[in-house]
Amino acid sequence: MLIVDDVLASGGTACAMCQLVKQEQATIVGLAFMIDLTYLNGKKDLGSYPIKTLIEY
Repeated sequence: MLIVDDVLASGGTACAMCQLVKQEQATIVGLAFMIDLTYLNGKKDLGSYPIKTLIEY
């Protein structure tokens, strides 16, 4: 499963979604975001999943 969200800020929403997907025993192949607010360092809590973003601020 590819998890797609609009903004990666602190990573809380994406982390919660990863936990929900794992509970359903699905495989997460990566995460995609339109915007990454890099100064909030949201990628640090998302483990080793491949992460793609279109715009970084």
